[in-house]
Amino acid sequence: SHGTSSDLSPHSNKYYERYQDILISMTRSVLEKLQFHYNLVELREIDDDSIDSDNETEWDSFLRHSLELVGRVAELFPMQIFQMIIPLLEQYSQIYLSLSQVIVEQGKVVQ
Repeated sequence: SHGTSSDLSPHSNKYYERYQDILISMTRSVLEKLQFHYNLVELREIDDDSIDSDNETEWDSFLRHSLELVGRVAELFPMQIFQMIIPLLEQYSQIYLSLSQVIVEQGKVVQ
């Protein structure tokens, strides 16, 4: 039996299932584009000083649009995006924690 026409309405997840692979792939690409590790040259060129009429820098706008896209796909495929993001959060939190440890060690008074 075929799904009902309501299953294929644009407000149904079944409608988007046929696009799942491309949406997941696009999200992975966007997440890579946000990371200096993958995209250093382009990210360095984004203006983070000049503020536009929306009270945003080019950097603010780039981040907002990228994260909104990731958020939209996460609404449709939460587990897949969660599985993609958690390793990044773990990786970057480890880097942050190791940097803060270096700062603390360098700040100690040596007698």
